[in-house]
Amino acid sequence: VSAGRVVYVGNLRGYGQLMIVDHGNGLMSLYGNLQGMAKSMDATIQAGERIAAVGNSPELGQPGFYFEMRAGRHPVDPLRYLRLR
Repeated sequence: VSAGRVVYVGNLRGYGQLMIVDHGNGLMSLYGNLQGMAKSMDATIQAGERIAAVGNSPELGQPGFYFEMRAGRHPVDPLRYLRLR
């Protein structure tokens, strides 16, 4: 999404392996159902950098991950923050 700092890496019920990246100004991105974490707590990341591999989604029965953007405590439309090619 954009540069930031990893503020959480761990297992969270309902999300599987979860990573949360703080982008500053209260904006955070959440990535769930991951495997093979490429970044750890407090790591600085750049936009487009690989942070993990996609895990297998139990609900879908195939590879897939969860993505969410938050401004403070509120979820926001992620399309505002993604560059679609």
